[in-house]
Amino acid sequence: MAYSALRKECIRLRVQERLSYSEIYERTGAPKGTLSNWLEHLSLSSEEKAEKQRQARRPTGPRVVLTGSDRLHSTAKKHGIGSSPAVLGRVSEAAVLLRLAVLGLEPYTGVFGGENFDGVVWHPGKPGKLARIQVRTAGTAKKHGLPYVSLRKSDGRRNYKKYERGDLDFMLAYHLPVDTVYVFTRKELGKRTVISVNEDVAEDWGKVVSWF
Repeated sequence: MAYSALRKECIRLRVQERLSYSEIYERTGAPKGTLSNWLEHLSLSSEEKAEKQRQARRPTGPRVVLTGSDRLHSTAKKHGIGSSPAVLGRVSEAAVLLRLAVLGLEPYTGVFGGENFDGVVWHPGKPGKLARIQVRTAGTAKKHGLPYVSLRKSDGRRNYKKYERGDLDFMLAYHLPVDTVYVFTRKELGKRTVISVNEDVAEDWGKVVSWF
């Protein structure tokens, strides 16, 4: 499908059928980062979002969707990536870096040993402000629950505690099976030690872009 036709179809699915990002992605294969830009001003109502979250929690039958994310996940499983937390961490970081690059944001990561965040991001056209990010891999619930993210940090000595208010600005959680980054602000994390991902924050990069 041509770019303009794909965009038109995605907008139609949101306006006429009231589909979520994930549902439109499954129908069309359009990247969620692109959908975020196309549908920025066509948000679902709070009632619609709540209903979709309720539906997501309901047990469903076998789900077979041949999308790009499914092929990515199958390839990862074939090479045993799912059994290695270290490799999964690198995959998650690469997924986040790809999206930041597409958005025109510049990241510095992997050089902040001992800090409460993985790196910082800035906008080349708007110097002077930095966003501190923490990249996490979203875990998969054992039964029918939503993927989740641990919000505990390690001090390097097997001691874990919650993130404090000034520790970071954004938690970016990548879930490989659906090739999606869930974008949480520090405020959205609250005082939790674990948080479930949800459609409201899926590929919600507008939060990061508007930070600058």
